[in-house]
Amino acid sequence: MEKRHSNIVKLLFAAFVASSFILTGCKSEKLNYDAIEVHSHNDYVQANPFWGAFNAGTPSIEADVYLVDGDLYVAHRKKELIIDPEHTLRSMYLEPLKKEWDKNGGKPYADGGPLWLMVDMKRDQHASLSRLVEIIETEGYLPMFDVTSNPSAVKLVVTNLPDIIENHQEDFPEWVYYDGIPNMTLTEKGATKVAMISEKASVYTSWSGEGEMAPEEQQAIKAAIEDAHKIGTTFRLWDFPDGPEAWEMSVKLGLDWINTDKPAEAVAWLKAKRENK
Repeated sequence: MEKRHSNIVKLLFAAFVASSFILTGCKSEKLNYDAIEVHSHNDYVQANPFWGAFNAGTPSIEADVYLVDGDLYVAHRKKELIIDPEHTLRSMYLEPLKKEWDKNGGKPYADGGPLWLMVDMKRDQHASLSRLVEIIETEGYLPMFDVTSNPSAVKLVVTNLPDIIENHQEDFPEWVYYDGIPNMTLTEKGATKVAMISEKASVYTSWSGEGEMAPEEQQAIKAAIEDAHKIGTTFRLWDFPDGPEAWEMSVKLGLDWINTDKPAEAVAWLKAKRENK
């Protein structure tokens, strides 16, 4: 009887150990919500451009611009380009930002949080960037972007400029940073000016935003992130599914940015995750 009792105890203990192992293995991996930030993609098409993202404290805000008749207009081309004369980069982003900058004593956010302004040069890239630099330097915006003299300044990140990044960085001021693409040819100094590497999600994955992403697709994205980190920069996927499940996947993959058209919701989601971790 004692031997039988001993065997039962052993079996129960073995079952307990096995179940504990299974439960431990099933636990979701611990995700680092502090290692990712929110990028307001195509912010200018929001119902409340600039202000919706800014009032939420979004760390990175993006606008597409076109150089037309010597000025930079915020617009998005679908079948045809439609320019609204009221929608200049100056009126929609630079002026509102400057008001907040002045109000906050030389920083974009009152709490000292960082801000990147990404400007996507949709055509005439060299001329567009030259005009942007001219506007900033001659119209009173330079202190707001001069990170070389003020670490709290807004980081200006220009995108869609691979030729300039690789061959013509010396044509532009030190306070201009760039959004690059994977596998660019960069000098050691050039790499320090690339604030972000971005790529279209479909290059790596066909994930719809529901369920699990294929392991080989996850690995491909993680490898691209690692390559970006090796040169000291961040990595972003654009045209990625957008919503809580996709934001969670972005964290799981180790992306540096949640690329979203819902900046206020994404910032609130991330804040809640950080508070409840």
